[in-house]
Amino acid sequence: MGKDGEKGQALVLTLIVLAVAMILSAATLTLATSHRLSVVKSIDRAQAFYTAQAGVERALAMIKNNPGLLEEISKEPYLLISMEPYIERGDKKSYIERVTAERLDEGGQRYRITSVGIFGNAKKTATAEIEVIKRSSNWSELLKGIGVIPDEKEDVLVRDGSVFIKAKEGTNPTFYINGGLDIQSAYMNVKGFEMFLSEEVRIKSGNADFPDTSVEEYYGNIPALSALDAETLKSLAEDYDQCFQGDKTFSQNNYSGVYYVNGDIRFSGTINYRGRAVIFAEGKLEVVSNSVHLRPKTEDDILLIITREGVRISSSYVDIMALMVTEGKVEILNGSGNLEGAIVSKGLEVKSAYLSIECDPSLVERHSDVLELAFGESGGASDVDIKMKSWSEQ
Repeated sequence: MGKDGEKGQALVLTLIVLAVAMILSAATLTLATSHRLSVVKSIDRAQAFYTAQAGVERALAMIKNNPGLLEEISKEPYLLISMEPYIERGDKKSYIERVTAERLDEGGQRYRITSVGIFGNAKKTATAEIEVIKRSSNWSELLKGIGVIPDEKEDVLVRDGSVFIKAKEGTNPTFYINGGLDIQSAYMNVKGFEMFLSEEVRIKSGNADFPDTSVEEYYGNIPALSALDAETLKSLAEDYDQCFQGDKTFSQNNYSGVYYVNGDIRFSGTINYRGRAVIFAEGKLEVVSNSVHLRPKTEDDILLIITREGVRISSSYVDIMALMVTEGKVEILNGSGNLEGAIVSKGLEVKSAYLSIECDPSLVERHSDVLELAFGESGGASDVDIKMKSWSEQ
């Protein structure tokens, strides 16, 4: 009985040990399987996120390659990509399920890109908020703001004078300077712009204010200016029988079509003009020792003034409402000027003078036919600069 009892106890102990071993093995197997499944799910989620991230990158590339796409994006989600294959690994496939874009502000500079990626049974969402800065050598786009864009970097000089530059209320146009802003014993006020300089703002014995204006120095994407097509403008002016040799003074009130002047141009006296026209001069627009008033009678009237050699205002008073383009420099010397509309030039200098510029982007939108007449349908190349403002995942 003693020996049998000991054998029984050993058997029970052995069964208990085996049971514990089986339980531990089962637990270990369960944990290993669970860990494996967890690792697989984690890998799938990571791959789904990479796929969603790829969707955002593809959307940004679409916008970069086709800036006109921005015009189609509103405050409602706009579908950019749908069920696009991304990668395949074994029996699992990765898809960019959808990518949408929506505009976040009225001005069309801030956008949200939302991308959903799928890998296996995992799904992840990547969301990016971006700021889009349009930069263009398209004349129509540049004339919605102000551009001082020399071929090589050159400072805008304001010396012993005052310059007031403002955007029309409710607008936020772009102000490009390929160079710095050099203020010497002068005052400058720029209001309501997105301002980009390839150099810096330097103030010497003067002052400057930038209300409601963002200023970015050392900006690397200042656009270049497209070349003017003088031969085409001359040919168009010949069709209108409006070609002039030498200098030309305009004093009439009615304008139409295209004018070509193989010299300098001037405007005389008070002109409240009617009509829509392009005036092109191989020389410069010059105002010396005279008072000039040049303004449209109605919103339907506009002049686009283009010169090769610049705009020079000296010892004069000028009040001009027009769109102005020059391959030279705008110089205001010992005089005063009130310019309304837009200016694109290769230089700006104000010395011992007063200059007021008001930029109205709507002039370009209302008179796109005049811009097309001068520069053709395309008017140059367009591009955008995209800045990532925030990034999140779900």
